[in-house]
Amino acid sequence: GVFSTITFQGVALKTFIGRASVVFDILFVLMLLASTTFLLRELCKAAMARHICSHFSFVNIVTWISVLVGWGNAIVIVVSTSWRDSIVEDLGAYMSTPDESTALKFAETADSVGNMMQYMRVSVAFAHILFMIRCFISLKW
Repeated sequence: GVFSTITFQGVALKTFIGRASVVFDILFVLMLLASTTFLLRELCKAAMARHICSHFSFVNIVTWISVLVGWGNAIVIVVSTSWRDSIVEDLGAYMSTPDESTALKFAETADSVGNMMQYMRVSVAFAHILFMIRCFISLKW
């Protein structure tokens, strides 16, 4: 016999669903800017004092990684807006001309965006774990 599996992945068609989402995302970017500015200032101080190696303590390494992952996730979330728009465009094309070619194009777009969003979800979950580790480290030291 022939066996196959189908995986359904839900993808929201809007990046920012409501005002609360926009507010919290703006707060996230502001916190990311503050952390980046603080780290760069401390790195410059260490470079001026010629103690750059001492800047990279365990705490700062975790902070640098969480800031870099945060910026990466922020960029991917902004880019995902165009991915979502491509789904909406292909859906509109299918709704106006419901034939096999537009259906296949829509299915291909939705499938590829769903796969990319799956990696984005893993990256955001990893960032949450990093931020928790950063909080625990800050509370310990």
